[in-house]
Amino acid sequence: MSSSTSEARSAPALTRGRLEVAFASDPGGKSYLARQYASYPFHLCRAQYLDPELPDMASLYVQTSAGGIYSGDRLNVEISTGAGARAHVTTQASSIAYRMPEGEARQRIRLAGGAGSLLEYLPDPTILFPEARLCTDLTLEPGPGALIVTGDSFLPHDPDGAGRGFGFYAGATRIVGPDARLLSLDRFRFDGADWSAGRAGVSGSRRMQGTLIAAGNAAAPETLLDALRDGLAKAPPAVYGAASLLPNRSGAWARLLAADGAELTETMTRLWAALRESVTGHLPARRRK
Repeated sequence: MSSSTSEARSAPALTRGRLEVAFASDPGGKSYLARQYASYPFHLCRAQYLDPELPDMASLYVQTSAGGIYSGDRLNVEISTGAGARAHVTTQASSIAYRMPEGEARQRIRLAGGAGSLLEYLPDPTILFPEARLCTDLTLEPGPGALIVTGDSFLPHDPDGAGRGFGFYAGATRIVGPDARLLSLDRFRFDGADWSAGRAGVSGSRRMQGTLIAAGNAAAPETLLDALRDGLAKAPPAVYGAASLLPNRSGAWARLLAADGAELTETMTRLWAALRESVTGHLPARRRK
């Protein structure tokens, strides 16, 4: 994309988009899209069944017709799985957060898993353009015996090749138990200038970051942690990462730093596959993108 195009799209969009998706399980155990609502800029494809080893698991691709995230955007996403349902939700491609010389963009995501369900929400990485300012608020609500697997990753990109940094990327991730008690809270804020400078203790020479979270008690948290560590052991040497248990035994998570976007995506996929196998006994089939 040329510099002129990114400049032309920097005006506040003032978009208030909303996406609501609910999956349920039919009497035969097959998961299906029970309810959906999508306002601009969101668009949904039909549910698909892509994994021969898990033929009852629904897969859904989320698209956007806006071409990216702009200053003034207020995006709200709510995805839930009913009791016993299993669903995998992803995006068609990466989201680009464009230049925001004024204001910022905000997105709120709520993921809720009914009893005994499995919900995977794994969007592609967010690409942060110079002066992009993005805030993300993520809430995970796994029910009894449910597991929610989600990932967040980002990488900076200057289309002019001048090395200009993004504005900031900030967010909070909450895990809430079935009794509405807050089990875990993680807050972060990355300043683009510090990130691009490769400061020690911030990003160093690795400018891409990813986080993968497995929240819930569908499996013992130690089992989830072992799966993440097995995946990290097979990561490329240039990827730096670590995994640990989450507070209050609410799950396990891993955080990665990488110098290459392809290696980051490969490792995130490997960790997700390890979690899927630990919970279902099957590795996921390759996603179609």
